[in-house]
Amino acid sequence: MVNAPAIGKIDQTSGTANAPAVPALQCAGVVKRFGEVAAVAGLNLAVESGKILALLGPSGCGKTTALRLIAGFEQLLFFVRIV
Repeated sequence: MVNAPAIGKIDQTSGTANAPAVPALQCAGVVKRFGEVAAVAGLNLAVESGKILALLGPSGCGKTTALRLIAGFEQLLFFVRIV
């Protein structure tokens, strides 16, 4: 399972967290299977607008599949509906 850190703004003067920013991209519990193989299993991700994201990992761990799902190049099932 991949988890991104919680999104929120930190006040640089006091070091306290302000109200969380609304993510520009958010995925929760994304799973993509190819037959019996889970290429992506439980992807949770939240990215603020203007931030840069890097997916790192070994060959075959699901990086490209995750990006293809986000970009809309792979079909995503949502409660047995294709979205």
